[in-house]
Amino acid sequence: ESDAMDVNSSELYADDITVNGVFDAKRLAFPGKISTLSVGNGGNFTFDPVTPLAINLVTTHGIFTSQSPLHVTGNTLIRSREVVVGENGTMTLDARAQRSGELSGVSYIVAETVTVNGVMNAGRLINHETPVVHGWNTLSVGPKGRMTFLPNDTVYLGYGEVAGVMETLTPVTI
Repeated sequence: ESDAMDVNSSELYADDITVNGVFDAKRLAFPGKISTLSVGNGGNFTFDPVTPLAINLVTTHGIFTSQSPLHVTGNTLIRSREVVVGENGTMTLDARAQRSGELSGVSYIVAETVTVNGVMNAGRLINHETPVVHGWNTLSVGPKGRMTFLPNDTVYLGYGEVAGVMETLTPVTI
C-alpha cells in the first residue's frame, strides 16, 4: 500500500475536476477533499489510485477507469452524496485485475446514492465501511444500465430499482 507521499505517484489537489479529453494519470494520490469529479461524454479518465477518493459527487458520461481497487468515500460525511454512470458512461474499478481475471483487491463505494444508466464493472465491491455500517440509500440501474460486481460482503441497501441488468458474480446478501 502506498500513501500520498509516494515518490512514484502524482498528487492532485482540486475542488472540482472535469475531464472532457484524455487524462491518463498513472499512479495518482488525492490528498485533499474533492467536491465533484465529472467525466464528460467523450472524456477518458484513467488512473491508478494510491489514496481514497474523498468526494461528494462522481459522474461519468465518458470512460472512468481505475486500474486498481478504488476507495470512494465522502468528503465531509462518511459517504459520498452520489456516484452516477450516465447512459453513455462506463465505470471500471480494479481494471487491471478484471483484465487478468484475478479479482484479488476490493473497491469500496461508500455513497448515499448509486445510479447506473450506462455500464459499471466494479469487480470485488463493498458498499459500506465499518464501524458504522451505512450502505447505499438508493441503487438505481436504469433500463440501459448494466452493473456487474462481485460482492465482498453484505450489500446494505435502503431501496433498489433495477430496470436494466444487475449481475453479481457470486451469490449476494442484500
